[in-house]
Amino acid sequence: MDLSRVVVIDEKWFSEEKGFKLEYEASKNSPVKPNVKYKCFAAETGTQEIKLMYLAAVAEGNPIGLYELNFKAWNAENVNPRTGRAAKGICGAYIAEVCEGVFRDAQRILGPGPIYLWMDKASCHKSKVFLDRLEAVFDGVIVQPGKSPDFNLLDAHVFPMMEQRVEDRAAKTKTEIRAAVEQ
Repeated sequence: MDLSRVVVIDEKWFSEEKGFKLEYEASKNSPVKPNVKYKCFAAETGTQEIKLMYLAAVAEGNPIGLYELNFKAWNAENVNPRTGRAAKGICGAYIAEVCEGVFRDAQRILGPGPIYLWMDKASCHKSKVFLDRLEAVFDGVIVQPGKSPDFNLLDAHVFPMMEQRVEDRAAKTKTEIRAAVEQ
């Protein structure tokens, strides 16, 4: 397998209020355990709030694309056939749809030849529907071993750079974060 034809994807999210520094200690009357740090926790609802999320794709130093994810709008438009309700959270079917665009961009940038996809074991990557759709598009799908961020180019190089840009600009709103990340 030619590693220059392997497209690595991963998601990165930012909180509108706090940029990328999202950890804080929950209060004693919070529904979560006190003295445990949670990322982007909304105390008033007892849930995690993701404000701005991206999917990044690279192939051995070649940027393929940075895709802003709008899963809330997608979920509202797509009903879960099993429950008859709108989908919730980061849905594998939505990420698969975005990855089909990643494949088209990778073909344009890398030229003719096989294109493989490398991804982590995020919960939205585990559904059969998600994997079947990607295997139908890409020439192969490689799932990164669990708890191994060192194997992921995005975790090791790209995301720290994005975080630094957000921090350097002290970006706190969606518009500021978007401008810092997409520069």
